[in-house]
Amino acid sequence: MEPFEPHDFHPEDYPDIDPRYLSPNIVSSAALPPSQSGIPQEAWLPAEWYRESSGSSVIEPNSVTEDNGRTYHGYKEGKYFLPNDAAEQDRLDLHHYSSRIMLQGRLYLAPIQAPKRVLDLATGTGIWPMEFAQEHPDCHVVGTDLSKIQPQHPPANLQFIRDDAEEPWEFGPERFDFIHARYVCTCFDNPKAVMRQAFENLTPGGWVEYCDSTVDVLSMDGSSQGTTLEHWGELMMTGAQTTGRDFRVSRHYKQWLEEIGFIDVVERNMAGVVGPWCKSARLKQMGRVTARALYDNVTGMSYKLFRNAGFTPEQIDEFAARFRADLLNPAIHAYFPV
Repeated sequence: MEPFEPHDFHPEDYPDIDPRYLSPNIVSSAALPPSQSGIPQEAWLPAEWYRESSGSSVIEPNSVTEDNGRTYHGYKEGKYFLPNDAAEQDRLDLHHYSSRIMLQGRLYLAPIQAPKRVLDLATGTGIWPMEFAQEHPDCHVVGTDLSKIQPQHPPANLQFIRDDAEEPWEFGPERFDFIHARYVCTCFDNPKAVMRQAFENLTPGGWVEYCDSTVDVLSMDGSSQGTTLEHWGELMMTGAQTTGRDFRVSRHYKQWLEEIGFIDVVERNMAGVVGPWCKSARLKQMGRVTARALYDNVTGMSYKLFRNAGFTPEQIDEFAARFRADLLNPAIHAYFPV
């Protein structure tokens, strides 16, 4: 996949490189102590990297423990290949935090007005609908997922349901004013069919919003080429193909939405920045959080798909070590296309 061009971005979203990260004598902080790397220590070791788990993760009783020691959903076992345990829940919440930074503190971009019913697909830990329900107390919010790992006592206007979005939707006759789906490129065998169900369950004048990416690791200056980060994305796509899924499916969303019958379809390109290399303080913070989420959880994200691609557990661990070293390399200015 080709990197975005500068004109593809809104000016406020353009990820300019901090000049300090272009110095030819900068080396990876994995190779030298931060004090000798040419980059301020706080840029690579911010305080939040030392945080402990909140301990508030939800254990799903019917989860299945695999040979890597991670737990996965038991409902419709095997349909989804990422874990649902505490470490994965931390990753999902970190990506939620980075997404809010990307959207300048917002939960969504759709121009919704006083919604009464809202649906969040593949809700994960439920953090998005939790915050949406708090911001819209007069709205009834529903979050669905294969794993029941959401808080057991959500706000009164929020309901969590264990559900497979690819099955016929059964939410009753009342439709939704807003349907939200974020980072679902890994989730569905037939994503266009899910999109069509969204259309059929939307009120006239309602909105649907997808915030999604591919797993391509790109850079506008070519610094990601040949790195373990780039190779990771390639291997993830190869592993996904063995399951019949396309991790670049978001490229088709605009066309599919229009084919299904949606109008006023708007596509906005953003950069899911990895690492604190941007000049913008906002994108720098987003990159720190995204890098932290990947650093901690690359093995869990990769395990099943890398096994599909022929890797042994030992090879996965060795690859993850090289991946983490590249994450800490300030000369690599990587991003995911969003």
